[in-house]
Amino acid sequence: DTLLGHNDEVWSVAFSSDGKRLISSGKDGYLRVWPASGKRQDRESLILPSGIQSPDVSPDGKSVVGISDEGTVRLLAVAGLREKSVPRELGSNNVAAFWVSPEEILVGSQRPLQLKTWNLSHNAITLYPLNTAARDEAPRRFYPFNYLPDSHLLVATTVNPAAGNLTLSLWDALSHQEISSHTIKEPLETLRDGALSKDGAWFAS
Repeated sequence: DTLLGHNDEVWSVAFSSDGKRLISSGKDGYLRVWPASGKRQDRESLILPSGIQSPDVSPDGKSVVGISDEGTVRLLAVAGLREKSVPRELGSNNVAAFWVSPEEILVGSQRPLQLKTWNLSHNAITLYPLNTAARDEAPRRFYPFNYLPDSHLLVATTVNPAAGNLTLSLWDALSHQEISSHTIKEPLETLRDGALSKDGAWFAS
């Protein structure tokens, strides 16, 4: 089925964990929640000051987290699409956000390069600088994260434009520990995106 409703480009879509809803965000600044049945008339909509990229639905299906155009973290309740408050400590240089559990969100940021955990139960933020940031002084930037919720594995891809290489860092999102990392030479203009295999053994770009 084709779901009509966005007035401009659709940037990303995600299913809720129970499979009953589809969440989409687009350039028009709307976040829309659709029933998986595809009935257009049953959709819910929320217009945002800025779009949300790569929304991720919580394991319990009750909330959506994403990153705004300005790099801020946005948290919304699926029921009624109400915005929830977000700690200012999360900053505005974020590039990705994932649910680790119904009570914890993992956020990746640049400038500085680091991972942040947000424990919603205690509203506590913990910072984990990426080791790649300490290996050289050259400016680095993130490419999209890849996260496997079943195994809680995350790959953070950082690029050193001056050296013409990229570093893949494999993290355990539960222990917040880096498992391994590998730096390879890569023509930067050819790298578009990457994908992590379900067992965490392979990364393709």
